[in-house]
Order: sequence, then C-alpha cells, then structure tokens
Amino acid sequence: MRFISETSETKQPVLIVDPYETRTGLQIERGLSAKDDIEVLVQSEFPVRLEHFFQVYVVNADYADATRRQIGKNANIILVYVKQPKKARTVAAQVSRDRHTHIKVISVSEDYLDEAAFERLLWFSFSSNTPDPLLEIVTHSKAGASDPLAERNIRVKRRFKRHYMLGAILTIAVYGFITLLILLASSFIYISTFETSEKPGIILNAQTARGLNSVGRALYRPLRPMFFFFSVGLLPDTLVDMNSQLDSLAQTHEQITDTATRIARTVFIKQKNKPLKQMLSKQIDDLQSEMAKAIELSSVLEQKIPHWNDRTETVRLAVSSRKDTLIKLQPILPLLKTILARDSRGKYLILLADTNSAKPGGGLLPFFGILTISDMDILSFDLYDSRAVDQARTEPIQVPTSFRALSGEAVFTLQNSLLSGDFKENYRQITDLLAREANMRDFDGALLLTDGGIEQLISAYTPLYVPEIKETLTPENYLIKYQIAADKKIFMTALINEFQMRAAQTPSTQLVPAIVEAFNEKQIIFLSQDASTARVFDGLYWSGIVPTPHCLIQSFVCTADYIFPLQSNIGEKPVNRFVEKSMAQQVRVDSSGHISNTFTMRVRNTSLSEVFPGGSYNSYAQVILPATANIRRVTVNGTVVEQPDISTSTYRIVGFPFEVAAQTSKEVKIEYDLQELIPKTKSIYQLIFQKQIGSPNSDISLEIQLPPHATITNKNFSPVVKNGLVSYNTVLNADKLFVLEIDNSHQ
Repeated sequence: MRFISETSETKQPVLIVDPYETRTGLQIERGLSAKDDIEVLVQSEFPVRLEHFFQVYVVNADYADATRRQIGKNANIILVYVKQPKKARTVAAQVSRDRHTHIKVISVSEDYLDEAAFERLLWFSFSSNTPDPLLEIVTHSKAGASDPLAERNIRVKRRFKRHYMLGAILTIAVYGFITLLILLASSFIYISTFETSEKPGIILNAQTARGLNSVGRALYRPLRPMFFFFSVGLLPDTLVDMNSQLDSLAQTHEQITDTATRIARTVFIKQKNKPLKQMLSKQIDDLQSEMAKAIELSSVLEQKIPHWNDRTETVRLAVSSRKDTLIKLQPILPLLKTILARDSRGKYLILLADTNSAKPGGGLLPFFGILTISDMDILSFDLYDSRAVDQARTEPIQVPTSFRALSGEAVFTLQNSLLSGDFKENYRQITDLLAREANMRDFDGALLLTDGGIEQLISAYTPLYVPEIKETLTPENYLIKYQIAADKKIFMTALINEFQMRAAQTPSTQLVPAIVEAFNEKQIIFLSQDASTARVFDGLYWSGIVPTPHCLIQSFVCTADYIFPLQSNIGEKPVNRFVEKSMAQQVRVDSSGHISNTFTMRVRNTSLSEVFPGGSYNSYAQVILPATANIRRVTVNGTVVEQPDISTSTYRIVGFPFEVAAQTSKEVKIEYDLQELIPKTKSIYQLIFQKQIGSPNSDISLEIQLPPHATITNKNFSPVVKNGLVSYNTVLNADKLFVLEIDNSHQ
C-alpha cells in the first residue's frame, strides 16, 4: 500500500502591536516574517478581537490597557518594554500576582536586538516552561548599528500596507463622486433648459449640458463595473441614459426651431423665384421628419424620466406638453403647401373680431381683410371697414327670427354677423353677404382673429413697438390703445404689418407656442374649403364648428352627452371685461341607468358702478344640448324662467335673457334629462364641453354620480372618485372631452 504524505500550509497568525513604531518592533516583525510557518500582522492599535491570534507582541503598552482588552487565553501575550526596565519588572510582578500564565514580559535595554538577543526573545516567547514571566535582555547600542535607510523603508512599507486599501477606496470614491456631480450638473442644466425652453438661452444651455454630459460619460465608463459591483450603478446609469435622451431631444428641438424660423422667413419673402419656392418646399419636408423624430424621442423620454422630485416631474410635463403640441402640428405640415397655394392661387378671408361686445361667434366684426396667395407667394393683404360694406348695401337682409334676440337688430349687418356658435354657419352668411353686396367671392377659407388672439401674438414679441403708429404694445395695454386710437383702421393695418415683419425675424420657440395656445383657446379659428385641410382642423377643434354629437369610441355601447354654453351682449354698454364666470355640470345616473343633468353658471359683475366703463351686464344666454334633452326647468337665482326659447334641430337649444347689475352676481341653472340610458353592462359615457369662440377662460367643475355598484374601468382624465361620485375641476381653456368607461354589470 502506498501512503501519500501532505504538508499543511496553514500558518500561525501572529500580531505585533507597536504604536510607536520602534526599531525593536521592526526587528521582531522581520525575524518572524522570515519563518515559513508564521503569518505576521502589524498594527498601531489593539484590534477588537484577539482570540484567533496564536501570539500577540505588544511593544511599550500598559499592562492595564492590555488586560482591559479582555485578551482571551487562547493567545500568548508578549509584553515587550524597550528602555523601561523598572516598568518591565513592575508589570512582571503584577502578572505573577494575577497568575496570568499566558502573559510574558520582556525587557530590552536598547532599541535594538542582535541575532543572539532575538533568538533568546524567540525562545522565551515560544517556551512553555518558564517559571519566571520576565526576561531581561541587555544589548549595546554600538552593536545595534543598522542601516537606517532599510529601517525607514520598512516603516514606509508598513504604512503603505496599512493605508493602501483605504487610499485606493477613497481615490475611487472621490473619482466616482466627481463623475456623479458632473452627470447631475448636466441633468440640472438640461432640466433648466426644458423648463425655460421659450427663453433665448436655450441653445447655449443645451450646449453647456452637452459638454458636461460628454465628460461625465467618459469618466463613468471605466467605473461602471465597480458601481454595479457595489449595487449603486442604477443612479449613474439612469443619469447617463436620461441625459443622452434629453440631449437628442434638445438637438432635435434646435433643428425644429431653426427650420421653422427659416420657413417663416422664406414665406414672407416677396416675389419668390423658383429656387426659393423649391427651398421652402424642402424646408417643410425637413420639418415634418424632424417633428416625427421629436415625437418618438419624447414618447421614450416620458417613460425614462425618474420620479425623483418636483423638478423632474416638471420636465416630464414639459416634454409631454411639447409632444402634444407637435402631435397637433404634425398633420398640418403636409397641408402647408396646400394652404400656401402651391402651383395654384388662394384667397382667404381674415376676420378681426372685437370681443368687447360678445357674440356667439366671437364678437362684433369691425374689420375684415383679404389675403391673396399665388404659388407659395403672398401677393397682397387688404384691410376693409365692415361699416363701409354695411352702408353701401342696396337691400337690407332680415335677421332670422332665431337670431334676433342675439343681435338686438332686425337687419343683418356685416359688423353684427357672428351670430352663431358655429363658425361654418357664420362663414356662409358672411361670404353670401360679401358676394351680394361687395362682389367679393371665391374664398378658399377664412381665419378669425379675436382680441384675445391678438394679445397672444403680442405676447410673443413683448414689448411690441409699432413704428407706424409710434406705440409700444403689450398684452395688457392693447385694448386700451385700440379703443383710444383716432383711426382704428390705420392702427390695425400698422399692427398687422408689424406682425408680418416680426414673424420673419422672431424665433419659432416664441411665436409657435403663442399661436398654438390661441388656437386651443379658440382666439384664432381657421376654416378651409379644402376637404383634407378642413378634416384636420376639425379634428383639432380649431375650425370653430359645432360637431354633431357622436361617440368617438365605437368599440363599446356609448352614451354621447354634449354641452355648449353661449352668451351674447345686449345693449350699448358691454362690460365683459368686468365679468367673471364659472360653470358646473352635474350628472346623476340612477340604478335604472337614467341620466339627469344640471348645468350651473355663476356670473359676477365686478364693475364698480353703472357709470362707464362699468354698468349692468345684459346678456342673452344660450345653451346647446343633445337633441334628445328634455328640459325640466330653467332658473335664474332660483326664480323660474317661465318661457325660455327652446328650439330643436340637430341639437336642443335653450335661450333666455338675464341681467347682472354692477357689484352683484347671479346663478343660472338648467335642469334636463337625456333619453339615452347607461346600460347594465360595460359602456362608455362621453361628454364634450365646448368653449365659446373668443370667450375668456373660466373655471368648470364636473360631478358624475354613478349608479350603485358601478365601477370605472378606464378614463381620459384624473378625477377624484369616492363612493361612486366622480369629481373633477379644471379650466375651460379649450374644448374639453371627458370619457369614462363604466362597468355597470354588477347590479
């Protein structure tokens, strides 16, 4: 039988505690390190636990300090005293009295051990039969001459070993911390850029953030494995990814801004040659692709922005808002060439509405203009006074009976022609009148611009200096300047000319948001005779039409509800600027699915007195409802309106006059039922709340009481739902669509 002999490679651990880094301690360390079966560890302080050490050498330490450490008897303790013979004898006597057989004391006369002295120290340390715990070693300093450079190197090596790991960790930590700071700084600047995207510094801020992000990514790349090893890689990875996405989006928005600005500049160049027209066409195509890329990046970025704090949520909302704006503008871009009459000729009617006197279609119409375009070239814009057309008429046109209460007149005039809440109907009436009385016809569409729309455009240029009239205009002083102008036509012509000149000079980041907001708030309306263009603007609710109530979602049984409140001033003293309005719609659905609605409108007249510019608010109110609505009661401040005007066609229209004196308020209520029922299954309830053209924004609240046991499975807004009551407050700053998916099958 063959035997295999194995040698154990386990080394005995020995600790040397040498707080003063003595030469004796160094020599003990070198002598023990030379032994193959001993592993030496040197420290300047006692560790917390000593049980696992075979021997512990303590140089020039107090006996009491050693015993306080509760050194276990598994380890042999060698107390070495250099140049302290009296203290060594005292400690040895105390060890004998305490009967600590595992503690020995060695006294060294000089801070040097020759070879013989070291062998005696080693023999005494490892010997188990030493009746006396004290060993005194007498050495001579001349014999202890040694190489000071070698000893210094040993000390340096010891310190290096002791602090190497700590230094390396601190260096990497500082490096990683600086990397994180750079990435965070880049994120902060990107966030600031997106929060102030309409201010002039956006490109400079984006470039600064881009430079910091490049540096941060380069620094982070070699550290990434270490971050993930310590399970802290998620934060820098998120920052790098988010910054890269923000940078791509910022660059795309810069391209969109540059391209849109160049398009505006090119559009207003007079008498374009063929290369310029081709360049304009290519710019429009480029803008389409850039917007598509920005929408795609925004959709990804919305999901990647972390929910850290209010700042990141602000950026998420900013990105989402921009994306929504681009989504709205995207289908219009292919139509720009049609609107600009490429390879054809176009003529558009421009209507300027004065909302100081409210009408269902926006207000009075003091001026209108005709814009003529030929093959993407603006040929002319002419402004006309509506009163001149009215005064030159040969035959009066009677106002339809249904509109007489709205106009306060029996004869239809161009100034007072915006009598319908449907701009398409108003456009038809106005073009018929212009064709008959002024021989103006063959229009390709119309654009309605209200006072509010003009204020929105001025806000893009604030302050706007108009040199032709020597006036500086702001959104706050425009109406006053217009009202006191000696010649309002000259004032308006000068303002439109200034708009045209500034549009070619102003960055699109200032102008486009103002135009989009004005369209959303129905301060600008565009109606086109081209079917494709009309379909797009109708879908955006930017054409001012009153849609036929129908469900937009066809996959479920659907109940379509609709409400469109309108008001028209009556009398010579309109005080709309002093009127505050709020509206509420309460919907009650009982257990049988029957729908009962209550529309409430609160009107407060804040004018100080009946003296101009204040006075009573005299209005004729109309509310357009679904054709199947059954009107139960109409009240003003609790008093029943006995015979309101009610008509039915595509809709059910309820109308009645009311007056609000200065410094008073009134509450108007209309209670009605719908014939449609909420079925006892899954279904859709849809409510469209339409905004009047040219009206100021107002608060609205919505309450929907669901039938017992019904639940909401989906919705397109964020209401508060409690005990079956759906509550939601918002601002009517555009046409609103509310959709609830209701599961009513748990009856």
